[in-house]
Amino acid sequence: MDNQYLNVIGFGGLFINAILLVKVATHEKRKFMLN
Repeated sequence: MDNQYLNVIGFGGLFINAILLVKVATHEKRKFMLN
């Protein structure tokens, strides 16, 4: 039970990191295109 719980937290963290990376990448690209 504890192991499954930790796996869920790990996958959630990866998912959040992926979303943040995409947001930062799109923001940087937008800034680059404006310049």
